[in-house]
Parts: sequence; structure tokens; C-alpha cells
Amino acid sequence: MVSLLLIGYSVIRIGLNEFRAHRAIATSVLAAELAVPVKAGQITSTPVQKPDVYLIVLDEYANAAILHELFGATNQEFEDSLRALGFTIPRLVRSNYAQTTLSIPSLLNFAYLGGLAAEVGRQSNDRSLPDYLLENNRVVPFLKAQGYQFVFFPSQWWRATDHNRHAEREFQVKGGYSLRRALAASELQRLLSRFTLLGAVGSVHPTMAEYIKQTFEGLRRLDTGGKPTFVFAHLIFPHGPYVFNARCEPKVGPHLSEPDQRYLDQVRCANALILELVGALLRRADKPPIIVLQGDHGSGMLGFNLAPKAALVTPAQARERFGAFGAYYLPAGGGQLFTDTVTIVNVFRKILPYYFGADLIPEPDRLYMSLEDSPFDLVEVDPVSLR
Repeated sequence: MVSLLLIGYSVIRIGLNEFRAHRAIATSVLAAELAVPVKAGQITSTPVQKPDVYLIVLDEYANAAILHELFGATNQEFEDSLRALGFTIPRLVRSNYAQTTLSIPSLLNFAYLGGLAAEVGRQSNDRSLPDYLLENNRVVPFLKAQGYQFVFFPSQWWRATDHNRHAEREFQVKGGYSLRRALAASELQRLLSRFTLLGAVGSVHPTMAEYIKQTFEGLRRLDTGGKPTFVFAHLIFPHGPYVFNARCEPKVGPHLSEPDQRYLDQVRCANALILELVGALLRRADKPPIIVLQGDHGSGMLGFNLAPKAALVTPAQARERFGAFGAYYLPAGGGQLFTDTVTIVNVFRKILPYYFGADLIPEPDRLYMSLEDSPFDLVEVDPVSLR
């Protein structure tokens, strides 16, 4: 009887949470505003006629300044290799938000999401509305209106990017069902594999490493069928769990010791896979594509999330977290728009007007700190304090 009561209580709680989430989305003023189509004006000369657009989000990839300051590492060789291929790397790239929950939706909607706090509550941890804004973003319908198809590469365990109903094609990692694959599919399931008897099936790290490698392979081999294509991939990488060494060999085991070194190993592996990928994309392209390599935020080794509240995050911690990587292949002169400073909210506000005549202008570069347990309790950070 007690078990039945507990199950019934849980089912009711889940049902109520789902109902609240659907109601929040249906009544959201911000969602309604972002659903208004972006106008595409006339441009007198098209720099490139309907180039394929690749958006590759690299979760927790810090920019070169942060890698040097905190880890004593240089990313010069990798960045020089990208520049040699024609990429532009701005002097300074920053995220506008400290949490993936807000950073990727702001990128894809080229909009600030401060209105979420009023709609869902500053202390809420319900991510349903920002997840909805990510899936139902403004980039996809704008490009579809220009004749583009949408190809989606799902992340392995981030709920907001594990599926997209608007995609004409969705990449599927090979291998079928296995218990280890299932245990790698969410943070909760990975905890179960670590702290319960389910761990007897073995480490999930090789499965996670294989997922990342297959995603890169799928991006390299993607056949667009000659149609203009928007490709979006969210790679939870170099974000932990750290599953590779610097030579991209799967590394089994928990990432509790030497987190700095293991993070750097992941970055070095990511660099090798990225160079292989973009080289393949550029070699096979009939016309120059647009390629956006974007970190959603910087690293978190200084422990900003351990602060009692967002207002108490130190300037050094905020500088690390906002310091995101960004590199952009923008043919026919588009790179000139990205030479100095850019924040994530303005990436597509620069790209879409230049190549497609979108009626957009850049937003002021504003930074908002929040903590993982209360992502909507936002505190604005003065960029001057992070110098």
C-alpha cells in the first residue's frame, strides 16, 4: 500500500509539472515575441548564393585567453591552423549567459532571454520554456523560408538538444540498444551506473567517446543532396565527463583527479577532430559554406557555481565562465564583421543580414551571471570588471 501511494504521488507530481510546463509555454509572452518571423530584406548583391550553414556548438570550450591564464596552455597552433583555412577568430568572444540552458537558446534566437525570470520565476529550475525556445528557434524557420533543409545532430545527454521535431533529417548514431548506451543517455542514468549495481555492466565512458566520434564522422560524411542545408550539432565536448586523452583515445575512469589536465586533454582532442572536420567540409564543398564553431560558455574550474548566489561570483570566476571560444568561416568578406569583439547573442545578428538580408541589427553586449540551480536568477555583470 505504501509503495502504491508513493508511486501514485510521484505520478501526480510529474503530471502537474508537465501541465505547468505546457501552460508556461502556451502563455509565454517571450515565446510569442520570438515566434514572429524575421523579415528578409533585399540585398543588392549576394555574397554567396545560398551557402550551406554549419553551426557546431562545443560545450564549455573556453577561449585562448582563459586557457592561457588558468591552465598555462596555449591554443595558438590550433587557432593558426584555423586562420590558415580562412577562419576568423575575433579578438574577444564571450557568452552572454553562464548556463547552457540560456546560452544556446540566445544564440539560436539572437535575443536576450531575461523575460524568462518574470514568466517562470527567478528561483525556478524548470527548463521547459528555454528548451522550447531552443527547439522552436528563429534561425531554422528563417533559413527554411530561404529554401533550406534542416539537418540535426543530437547531443547524447542534454535534453534540449537530444531531438528536434523541425529537422528534415536527424543523425542517428550506429550501434542499436545496449544497457551501457542507455546509462550514458542522461546525468541521472550516469549517476545510477556509478553508485548502483548497474555499474557492473562497465564504464559508460567508451560509449560516450564513441558517440562523439560518430557525430564528427557523420558531419564529415553528410550528403546534403545538393540542397542548401542548415546543420546544427551540439557536442557536449570538451565538457566533462572527460572520456578522451589528448590523442583522442578513449580514457576509462572517473574524472575526479587532475580535472585541469583532463579538461586540456579533451580540448586537444577536440582541436584535432575539429581540424579534420572543417578540412573535409571545405575540400568537398561546391561553394564556400558558412561554418560557425561556437563555445556556449567558458570553463568552470574556478567554481563559480559554488557561490552562495550569483551576485557573489568573483570577477575572476565570471571572466572564466563568460570566456567562450568562437571561430567563424565566413566567405566573401563576412569575416570582417567578427574581427574585434562578439558575444553569442550577436553571432547570427551579424551573419543573417550580411548573407540573407535579414532585418536585424546588433544588440548591446550584455553579460548575465546565474547559477546552475537557479538559472533564471540573473545578475548583470559589467564587462569592464572582467578585464
